[in-house]
Amino acid sequence: MSRSTFLFNARNCMRPHWRRFAIYSCGSVLAACLVMDVGMAQAATDTQTGTNGAIGTNGAPGNPGGNGGPGGDGQDVTATAITADASNTATAAGGAGGAGGNGGAGNAANANGGNGGNGGPGGDATA
Repeated sequence: MSRSTFLFNARNCMRPHWRRFAIYSCGSVLAACLVMDVGMAQAATDTQTGTNGAIGTNGAPGNPGGNGGPGGDGQDVTATAITADASNTATAAGGAGGAGGNGGAGNAANANGGNGGNGGPGGDATA
């Protein structure tokens, strides 16, 4: 590149309209990257654990306590796409099932408490 061509280009780059164009272009690209990063960070974080099961009833005198109730189901989660490309979807696990309820207390020296209930099933994750 000749010296005169280099100086011509350097002078043009310093003119206000070229400088403004360069600043706006860089700013637009940076803003787009920031928006995409925020969207990716927020994708597929909404899972919910099922409710805990009911506590078993206390035993009558001399009898064991009742069994705890089963835990509730975990919430199903639909993963949201993080870009316009349908194949680029976030993955999210379904919510965990709730814990089974505690067994009720036995009401005698030799009566055992009831068994705890089973945990509920986890929720499904669908993309």
